[in-house]
Amino acid sequence: MTARAPEKTRRANSLAFVSVAAMLAAAAIACGPSYFEIPIETPIRPKMDVSPFQRVLVAGFVAGGSDDVDTNLETVRLLRSQLRTKSSLKVIDADVMPLIEIAQDQSKPTDENTAAGATSQAAGADGATPDTPDAMALPKTIKEEKDLEPYERLFANTAYWKTIG
Repeated sequence: MTARAPEKTRRANSLAFVSVAAMLAAAAIACGPSYFEIPIETPIRPKMDVSPFQRVLVAGFVAGGSDDVDTNLETVRLLRSQLRTKSSLKVIDADVMPLIEIAQDQSKPTDENTAAGATSQAAGADGATPDTPDAMALPKTIKEEKDLEPYERLFANTAYWKTIG
């Protein structure tokens, strides 16, 4: 028959067990995962060769978003700041162009186009608007990349950009 251990021995064993468990927990925490963040800067390869140019004009941006923040103005400011500090180009300080409004003005039909459209519309039996490449309407809000497609006409208008330059 086995006798029960005296109270002193049981208390000593439980204290030994607790102290061993505490040391193991401290060792586990000390050996836990530790890491150091090491920032690595990799140079970004330029997408365009701007070596033949000395000056740059950041005209503006076509961007979506809310009316609370003027994304066109803020993006122009950011890009101009980055170009001043990180390139040798002279940044031309000019007013930011409202490209969305300019695109809307350019998409409006001129008097000649309006008269031609009215004639062709009157000729159509169903009264539908004629399908012309210039009839692509500009979206009210820009949420996806496909909403930017109608603005390609503005950027492809070389005569307009030459007058700006």
